[in-house]
Amino acid sequence: MAKRNLNDPNIADIFRRLKRLETNTMLASASVGRGRLRFYDGSVLLIENGALNVTGTATISGVLDVSGRTNLKGQVSVTGPMEISGTTTITGSTNIMGELTVTGPTTLEGDTEVGGNFEIVGGGLFKSGSVEINPDGSAKFGQTTIDTDGVVKTGQMELRPDAGGQLAFNDGALTSSDMVGVELLAVNKPLRLIGGEIIMASLPLKPEAPNVYIDPNGKLWRATG
Repeated sequence: MAKRNLNDPNIADIFRRLKRLETNTMLASASVGRGRLRFYDGSVLLIENGALNVTGTATISGVLDVSGRTNLKGQVSVTGPMEISGTTTITGSTNIMGELTVTGPTTLEGDTEVGGNFEIVGGGLFKSGSVEINPDGSAKFGQTTIDTDGVVKTGQMELRPDAGGQLAFNDGALTSSDMVGVELLAVNKPLRLIGGEIIMASLPLKPEAPNVYIDPNGKLWRATG
């Protein structure tokens, strides 16, 4: 076998290419076509002071941990459960087509419009400003209250369901009557309107010529004599 001449220019070229191969960064400008680059057995793909650009589809089957800021500009679809433990701010329009369940305190500061039925279940209290509606059926509208017996009270006046309906005051009441439907009662001086009859009781006395007559029952008559 002939000896290789080390001064042969081909030998020097081989050493030059070998040195370039040892110091070359082959992945500095690399591409993979019809194949894949695999990291396994605890290997890590580390990007320092650079960026990861994906123009196609990225599929992640494990856990994706993002500790920095995340900007999403396109459409986002989430098909599985999603849990948000921090503060969430939504400045655009939000449409919820499915069922929405809120278990914690909820505050609505802006105008709210409900197009369908609005139902509070589970024995909750509805409160909006000076309006309160309790689960037991009582309610408060500013200075007006409705108790569980259906009595509406505003100031010193009460609307009661007693005797077919009654408007009560401190010293009297306006109630229903079987004959005319209305009966005005005062504490000391009752006045009753029954059909075409006027009944007055406990009137003061005055010595004048009579033009009306009041019988012992308090019924008022026109005097003809």
